[in-house]
Amino acid sequence: MAGLTGDRHPLEIVDPTPDRIKQVLKDHDLGGIVADPNDQSLVDSDTPPDVVVTTQPRRPVPIADANLRIKVDLLRLEGTPRHRLVTLGDSLTHGFHHLAIYDTDLSYPALIAYELGSYDRFSRPRYENESGGLPLNLEYLARRFDAAGVGRGALVGAEIIAQSYQYAHEAADVWEQTARRAPQHQWMVNNLAVFGWDVTDLLTKTAKQYQSSMVQGPPISTQSRPQANLLQHFIQAGWAELKAKTSADKIGNLFHNAHALAALNVLNPSGNPKFDEMTALDLATALGDEGTVEAPGRGEGIETLIVWIGSNNVLGSVISLNLNWTKGLLPDNLTAYPSDATVWRPADFAKVFASLIERVKVVKARHVVWATVPHVTIPPLARGVGSRPSDSRYYEYYVKPWNDQPGGIWPFDRLTAKNCRAIDSTVDQYNWLIEDAVRTARGEGRDWLLLDVAGFLDVLATRRYEGGLLGPALPGWWSELAPLFQLPTHMVEQVAFEPSTQFFHYNQAQGGIDRGGIFGLDGLHATTIGYGAIAQRFIDVMQAHTDVVFRGPDGIEERAGPIEIDFARLRDLDSLVANPPGSLDQAMSFLQHLDVVGLFHLLHGLSKPAPA
Repeated sequence: MAGLTGDRHPLEIVDPTPDRIKQVLKDHDLGGIVADPNDQSLVDSDTPPDVVVTTQPRRPVPIADANLRIKVDLLRLEGTPRHRLVTLGDSLTHGFHHLAIYDTDLSYPALIAYELGSYDRFSRPRYENESGGLPLNLEYLARRFDAAGVGRGALVGAEIIAQSYQYAHEAADVWEQTARRAPQHQWMVNNLAVFGWDVTDLLTKTAKQYQSSMVQGPPISTQSRPQANLLQHFIQAGWAELKAKTSADKIGNLFHNAHALAALNVLNPSGNPKFDEMTALDLATALGDEGTVEAPGRGEGIETLIVWIGSNNVLGSVISLNLNWTKGLLPDNLTAYPSDATVWRPADFAKVFASLIERVKVVKARHVVWATVPHVTIPPLARGVGSRPSDSRYYEYYVKPWNDQPGGIWPFDRLTAKNCRAIDSTVDQYNWLIEDAVRTARGEGRDWLLLDVAGFLDVLATRRYEGGLLGPALPGWWSELAPLFQLPTHMVEQVAFEPSTQFFHYNQAQGGIDRGGIFGLDGLHATTIGYGAIAQRFIDVMQAHTDVVFRGPDGIEERAGPIEIDFARLRDLDSLVANPPGSLDQAMSFLQHLDVVGLFHLLHGLSKPAPA
């Protein structure tokens, strides 16, 4: 049974179709937030009609309202679920950072499991080896530069890039050799997330598909442009043509295969044919069907299921700095077209998301926590440049950080303020769908909850609102809700600096971190302490709205609340924060080269747009 508790949520949009969104905003005296589609200063003429462009971000849901103020009377459930935590998601749940997936022990799901007292029983895919992760670990590269004496002038200019590609070549060698990969689990893993996954991938991707997509030897035609760019670059750098071609093939294949290699360690780490054709949702369902410890095969096999997906349905626009809308779904009603689209229209997302909702309902989990999609224009990979009106949260243009040059005209790939407004408005529509799914499920008596990650990133965005100082541009909910969407107070105290959303920078002269700390070296994914902040907020939701018991390391002794992550411990485990390498600028220059030749795009399943 379900019923309302207290007042209804202040801005409730049931069945968030475009017309419904416009009507509810108008009814709440917020009609002015909806941009006039004919106002060319705010809306591009090619914006699809199902995109409701708004001048303010969606009102976020605080943790106190994670149940959307709908009470669910749960029956007393018997037995102990065999799996205390299972997660479904993309790179943020996978634990990706610094352009690599490697230490999944420090992913946010593993950090939650640590606090639950089930760290050793929370199974996750493994990627550790001598190359530092998959495909390339920028922090590892920076430390190689330190060891080579870059800071003492031992390597300069083109030599730095050549050494970077040598590292990439070595990493490709490691990942080509199956026997040298880390031992894998012999059953299913609890962290069912892979970098690059979108909503469709949770429903459709299998180990068998990934195995057939792997490239060995000469590159396939879809790689021709990045490979050709690399080959030309190597020959210009003075490498002999044969060596250059071999290196280009190996490195190109590494970036093409990285996603498949990562996914195989999630979908079928044992190589057991039984799992070859199972999707992430199939595996989550199977874990739930395992039942309780006391009665295998009966009851709910999962105590808490976390679902956080959707970023990659829009992220391609930021990686490529190119806004290309989907135009519909193929007959399977799961695959969007065209294949080079970088943003899913809300109507297309809604159809596939509805399928995901129905599949998650089948999973036997006592509690399901859904997270909202963050606004992808906030991470520092997209750098706002040019002018910004006092009443706007957007700069004139958004470019890659290395293309932020003084001048006034930027001849680089770029997104406009109108592009970013449309992208973020699309994300808001995704999040209204996610919120409505939780509301509907609670009305059906399901214990589904909402963690509004988007609200946290909106408030923490350093340059978007200047910490609340950008008065005319602040959303109407700022003064009421911003205090509820800050970093955990004890986190700031324990890491001994104020983390921000800017690119990470260590001031060697002053001996301290003077900006950044939330995002890692790829400008998109969290640092270890950043993942700790995410884990803390999931824990806060679980503490406030469920009967989940947090236990000590033995998995037996019950802990008294509130449960707070030890950020001093995480700071020491976060090698970038605890001991920043001195050659960060050199590692960043390599990220720029990967972007220029198109490998950064290839890693995310994109093609680099041809020059205009």
